[in-house]
Amino acid sequence: YARVLKNVKPLQATLEAAENELQQSQFQLDNCESELSAINRNVEDLRIKFRMQIGHAELLKENIRASRERLDTAQVLLDGLKGESLRWQEEVSRLEVEIYMVHVESL
Repeated sequence: YARVLKNVKPLQATLEAAENELQQSQFQLDNCESELSAINRNVEDLRIKFRMQIGHAELLKENIRASRERLDTAQVLLDGLKGESLRWQEEVSRLEVEIYMVHVESL
């Protein structure tokens, strides 16, 4: 029995050391899995925020497109009104001359 015990005792010590190492490794694994789970939750939150920002950016792009379209339409109207302004100024000048001539002729 002593010979068996002599052979078994180092094996038991090796087994105990291996079990301690396994326990420490399991603890580290649990910590790493917990951290990984937190990171995965954070990544999912960031993905959701990213999708929201993409949607917001698309809305802004659409608003910019619509604003540019309105500006182009306004520019066309302004260009058209420039011609009207010139015509009205000419008409005012002509009417002022006419009024002046009516006044002169009535004297």
